[in-house]
Amino acid sequence: MSLNCFCQEQLTLTYKTFDFNINIPNLKAGGGLNGWLCNQLAGSVLYKVNGRQHIITGSADSTSPQLHFITDKDNWVFENYYPEAAVSGGNRNYNFVDSNGTVAFASTGSEAIQPWLNGDLFIAKTIDTKLKWTKVSDVKSFYHSLGVGDLNGDSLFDVAGIHMGSYGNWGEEPQIYFQNPDGSFSETRNFLDVSSYSGMNNGLGAGYIGHLLNKKRPEIVLAEYGFNPNSFGSLVSNRKGFGVFSFDETLNKYVYQKGPTALGAFSNITHGATSIKSGDFNNDGKADLAIATEGFPGPRIQIWNGDGNGAFNPGQELFYGDTTIAYSDSTTDFREFEVMDFNKDGWLDIVVHPYNFGNAFRLNQTKNSPMGDGIILQNCIWENKKGQFEKIKNKLIIPNYTPGYMKGFFIDDKLRFFGFEEDKHSPRNTNAFKLIYVTINVCNNLVRPIFNSQKYSFCAGDTLKLSITNTNKGDTLKWYYGNKSDITNVNNKMFTDSTSLYVTRTDSLGCVISSDTINLIKYTIPRIPTLSRDTSNYLVASINGINWFKDGLSLPDTTQKYKPVTAGAYTIKTTQNGCTSLLSSPYYYLVTDILNLSSNEYIKLAPNPFGNQVNFDFLIKGYQKLNIDVFEMTTGNKNISFQNLTPGMPIYLGQLLPGTYLIKVSSTDNKIAYLFKMVKI
Repeated sequence: MSLNCFCQEQLTLTYKTFDFNINIPNLKAGGGLNGWLCNQLAGSVLYKVNGRQHIITGSADSTSPQLHFITDKDNWVFENYYPEAAVSGGNRNYNFVDSNGTVAFASTGSEAIQPWLNGDLFIAKTIDTKLKWTKVSDVKSFYHSLGVGDLNGDSLFDVAGIHMGSYGNWGEEPQIYFQNPDGSFSETRNFLDVSSYSGMNNGLGAGYIGHLLNKKRPEIVLAEYGFNPNSFGSLVSNRKGFGVFSFDETLNKYVYQKGPTALGAFSNITHGATSIKSGDFNNDGKADLAIATEGFPGPRIQIWNGDGNGAFNPGQELFYGDTTIAYSDSTTDFREFEVMDFNKDGWLDIVVHPYNFGNAFRLNQTKNSPMGDGIILQNCIWENKKGQFEKIKNKLIIPNYTPGYMKGFFIDDKLRFFGFEEDKHSPRNTNAFKLIYVTINVCNNLVRPIFNSQKYSFCAGDTLKLSITNTNKGDTLKWYYGNKSDITNVNNKMFTDSTSLYVTRTDSLGCVISSDTINLIKYTIPRIPTLSRDTSNYLVASINGINWFKDGLSLPDTTQKYKPVTAGAYTIKTTQNGCTSLLSSPYYYLVTDILNLSSNEYIKLAPNPFGNQVNFDFLIKGYQKLNIDVFEMTTGNKNISFQNLTPGMPIYLGQLLPGTYLIKVSSTDNKIAYLFKMVKI
């Protein structure tokens, strides 16, 4: 087993492979499972019952028993083979009867054996890990399609087989088998009146049973295929496309009600129906049909919009591959389809089952390498865009594997594909092969990566740390910033420079979503502001965005101008873009007229102006010593301090430059403070 993942923006593809080599006794000519099993496309099915997935398939050549694979935890294992359901040439079509693992199969038998009377109708019922098979048909025929539903109102499902005119005296009329209470089936005639439906004369290729008209019993839809291609010209005027039959309570049988309002795809006489499914594709509350046809120039599916009364209008035609390539080249082949809301948006989508060759399915397919070197799945998924179908644009590629086909089913709310590949190292007549199992993950409701902060600026010299806060187990983060990236799956990163940044988050399913792009900005540290004193005795900062401090303690004022009421050393910082400067130089602010001396007290400083020396004298009751501080008048910077001066002491100031100075005389207990303005010459 191997496991790989290839991720896209809106869808992701994961796949596993499982190797098998099983022995099937008495497998007839045509050989082993390696090769033939890988081409049994039409009748292979995938479903889930009671927590376990199942695959039913068989060989596409000779008479082969049906093979049954089941899941055991996360692995696929071979359960058993069922010779009682052996068919020649493999099953051609199927119909899920219920959600409990009951499947109806139609087998054509080998088309190489003439006449075409080699097929059967079977019912497979899932019982725990086993299958119980019931043969419905009592004679062999070329069963091309079938429908399943309760036709006679006894609460048991019945089967109608489309056999393309290969069954005795039935002509083209479908074979209807009523289910008996014991689970067996009995053929019934004259329950479907086809006498008024002229489309019967053109051969039937597909049938369907389902509720289309809100009646108690389901409707039957029969669609044309065509007989001899050489006589198509004579059939153009007789073509009806398909017919809808409903139950007539009075006649106690099904009668023809209506056909399509126009031929649509059936106007091409080379096209014949192969399968039919229903669904409300335009969400108008009325049942519509989707009918697959094959012919030149390639198979297609046409949507038929129902009016609720049994009439259907041809709508959009869906083409799998290049319609300019001849059908015989097998480059655009698919075999039937499934209806599902694969992306759970409320609109039914269509998924076809690709096989054969051509670049619509094969990666790098060429004439010399028809299997290519991988497969492509996006071309087989048609997304319903509010009533109009479009192929998905995501690339869903599996390189290096070349299964014969891939079939898609809706399991556990997800689109799953499976297919079988030959063991390239074993002969085709051996029983070694590989199962490829694919899951398509729809990336809905993804949550963008969320950063731990909404502050994306920082200051020079700092580091900004960003983290993603909403990661889950199994997530992978990739950081993209400027021209750089970090794909090492780190949850946080440190940034020191300005840059543009986004982060992608890949979850455990491979779904990817990107964060918003953010811009990280590194701001420079502001220049250190300065302080000055104006003529009104305000301290003025050189810039705004100011924080004031007095003697190292923060002040509540943030204005550009501030008038102190007490003396002290004032400093400031400025904050710009969240970045704060260093502290300014202190400005010692002196408040004048602090002390009123009595008539017999004095403080004297002389001379004024002074040269290199000032004589200091004082007489103040209770004080024998005073202090002197000298400040620059313009900046408030303190130049010189003298402590514990006694009266009559000379003060040497020769070191001062000429200018105006403030001299503060104060006591140690700060109860005396007086300011002198003096000039140095």
